[in-house]
Amino acid sequence: MKTKSSSLRSSIVMFSALLSLGSFTTYTIMDIGVQHLLYKLDLFYVMFFSNLFAIVFMTLWSGSMSIVGRKRKSAMIEMWLVWKPKRWRLHLLLAGIALIGDILVFYSFKFHSLAEVYTIILTTPLFAALFVWLFQREKMGWMKWCCIGVGFAASLWALNPSYAGISWALVGVLSTAVMYAGWYWIVKYHAKDESVFSLFMSSRLLSLLGLAIPAYLGATPLLWEEILINLGNGFSYFMGYVMIILATRLGNVSTVSGIHYVQLPLGVMADFLFYKIYPGIVSICAGVLIVTSGVLMVVIDRRDEVMTDVMKLKNSA
Repeated sequence: MKTKSSSLRSSIVMFSALLSLGSFTTYTIMDIGVQHLLYKLDLFYVMFFSNLFAIVFMTLWSGSMSIVGRKRKSAMIEMWLVWKPKRWRLHLLLAGIALIGDILVFYSFKFHSLAEVYTIILTTPLFAALFVWLFQREKMGWMKWCCIGVGFAASLWALNPSYAGISWALVGVLSTAVMYAGWYWIVKYHAKDESVFSLFMSSRLLSLLGLAIPAYLGATPLLWEEILINLGNGFSYFMGYVMIILATRLGNVSTVSGIHYVQLPLGVMADFLFYKIYPGIVSICAGVLIVTSGVLMVVIDRRDEVMTDVMKLKNSA
């Protein structure tokens, strides 16, 4: 018999999973737009406008939320209180992780398909589990260790997708997976008192400042098509970032990051639809191993949660 608390927790976990699904889907849409623009435009120039339009959409959305039900006179004060960071060092760290990670991932799009890049980035949940074990002292059984080992070995295999030597662009993506895992851990356990708006705005504004000079050096006139794609990228960035912060706050780190796996089939479909690219045998096999390892970890986490609920019921009986 389920208790009210266990039913509520199940609902929260499901909502968190849906937010994660929405986030990674919108991120995939953004990646498709970024990869298309990189054939014509400078990397930093593309990133600058993606961040700029993301800030515009966040400003419009949060501004309208603040104005609704309040007098216009106090709307800006309310927005500042929401956006005001409490710990600048934490915000600088998260912004640095996001900026460096975006640069490394977007740079790899110049040389590899979405599916190849996503195969490597999907090791994020495995590293996230390691972070939780190291710093939160959560127990991990032998099955979880096997999943992490298999997933990491598969990622090393995928670093050489064409058997022509290690791709250093994909090595950068693998290091990004480690940084993203740290990002999840920080947001979950050390940024609970920071608002979603402050986390988003500080990260995007600091990224914008960091990209300003290199973007200016690579500036070229934008066509209307490129402006519209940048707008779409900014909107996807805004939606994806907000949803993943909310999901991380509500759910389990391993489970939330595990929804990352939806990006692999989306990447394969995008490669085929837009570029007629089929994934190589190495990418397919490595991707299957990584996804299987991650899904097993999610199942193990869910089983442990159910066992915890059962033990609580037995103790309360």
